[in-house]
Amino acid sequence: MKEKPLEDRRKALEEEYFRKESAAKLAKLHAAEERAALGAALGLDQGELLDRLHALGLRAESLDALVHAPFVSVAWADGRLEESEAAAVREALDVAGLEHGTPARELVDRWLAAPPPGLFDAWERFLATAWHRPADAGKRRAAEDLLRGRLRSVAVASGGFAGLGKMSRSEADVLVRVMRAFLDRKGG
Repeated sequence: MKEKPLEDRRKALEEEYFRKESAAKLAKLHAAEERAALGAALGLDQGELLDRLHALGLRAESLDALVHAPFVSVAWADGRLEESEAAAVREALDVAGLEHGTPARELVDRWLAAPPPGLFDAWERFLATAWHRPADAGKRRAAEDLLRGRLRSVAVASGGFAGLGKMSRSEADVLVRVMRAFLDRKGG
């Protein structure tokens, strides 16, 4: 009689093991498919950059989030996020037409709540390596116009008297890096 419970336990453990193995294999397959779709959407076949962007949560359906990474970087430049900065970022996203409930907006909102390490560096690297194709020129100009017009409002949202008119040195540094990244793509 005692053998039946042991046999049942062995079978249950075995089934659990294979269930976990199958789930892990499916997760790896799903991640590989997501990464391939992201690479195709971005026109990238570079492994490291593609891996970095995928690790940041970027997927083919959330590509528009990448353009807005500098907003998160400016808002968090001094190591903390003031509510006025978060509101300025949300307003910039609204003006840009990044609609609530879309995968891109949800990703930027996650980044804003807790920016992943390397977000800004990955954005810069993407701009330097992948966003130079002539087909992207219109998108690039629109992103640059949006960033130029709205990033400063995020940077000054929490500074100065009553939150008006002053930005921290770290915020200014990020703004300079953003504009330099665009200038470098134009050839100086």
